[in-house]
Amino acid sequence: GARRAGRDQPHSARLADEAGVLGALAAVAALSEEGLAWNRAVRAYVRANGELVGGALAGVEGAGVTVPTGSYLAWLDCRGLGLERPARFFREEGGVAMNEGVTFGRTWSGFCRLNLATGRGIEDETLNRMRDAVRRLSGVSS
Repeated sequence: GARRAGRDQPHSARLADEAGVLGALAAVAALSEEGLAWNRAVRAYVRANGELVGGALAGVEGAGVTVPTGSYLAWLDCRGLGLERPARFFREEGGVAMNEGVTFGRTWSGFCRLNLATGRGIEDETLNRMRDAVRRLSGVSS
């Protein structure tokens, strides 16, 4: 059955005999040519979203962005906007949900965390809403 089919896969030789059937099949699929190609494509897509966010927010005075290389989460530094809880501001003023930086420790007050693992259209809309909210905060008309 399924266990024998899993054992017959070349990558299965690296799996312990105690592995569950679903876990073993998932590991084999992930390590297949198709699985590795899918992983590369997803990582490239998320990286491109990070570049999009970095470019879009580069022109927003008072906001900074850090896009780590090994994560799908970007950190936004909003201390220059005078926002102690920027995630609340962007949720209430722009309809954009993020995590408050202060959730991860007091030193992260003024920061928020943005998920980059989303569709490009959603990321574009997120950035438009954030820029509009900052313009209203600054009293600048769009």
